[in-house]
Amino acid sequence: MRRRRFLHASGVAACASLAGCSAFGKTIHLHNPEREDDETRASWVFREGGTKLLNVGIGYSGLSESAYRPLEYHTWHREGTTVESIRLEFGFGRPAGEVPPDVYLDTFDGSPDPEIRFRDDHDAGATILEIPDVGPVGIGSLSLQFLVERPDSTPEEMHVVIREVLSENGRFGDRYVAEADGRVSFTGGDGRP
Repeated sequence: MRRRRFLHASGVAACASLAGCSAFGKTIHLHNPEREDDETRASWVFREGGTKLLNVGIGYSGLSESAYRPLEYHTWHREGTTVESIRLEFGFGRPAGEVPPDVYLDTFDGSPDPEIRFRDDHDAGATILEIPDVGPVGIGSLSLQFLVERPDSTPEEMHVVIREVLSENGRFGDRYVAEADGRVSFTGGDGRP
């Protein structure tokens, strides 16, 4: 009888220690990505040890004379990794306290759709989109299409802050936190700050 209690207790302890195995991986913060821009897209490339780990891009999928412009966000990540969460902040350099730009999610390329949250940060004059748990869609590349309020003044640049969290697949995989910010031009060109 005592042997059974001992085996049961040791089995519970083993399961509890295995449940947290992902904690053995490191959290690596990725800063200062390379910029690879073209006429319609601003891209940030994150590398680990010289190998491309993550590429995020924001581009305008056509110019429009309406009050809103189409915007596409695309993320590619190395095989063997999964996107866990995405946070995007959009702003046009409006003074603190002013109404942030309207940003609407047009389409999400993936299924099932994860929970997507929008909120305004009036202090920063920005609109924030958060996908706290990307879910199974995070295994592959992701695309989001938006409609973004066109600014009233020129230059037509938007300030973007990006934060993506991804992890290596497997129990002992590392976790990566990729952060970048910069300017994206509505009219093309590099749009760098």
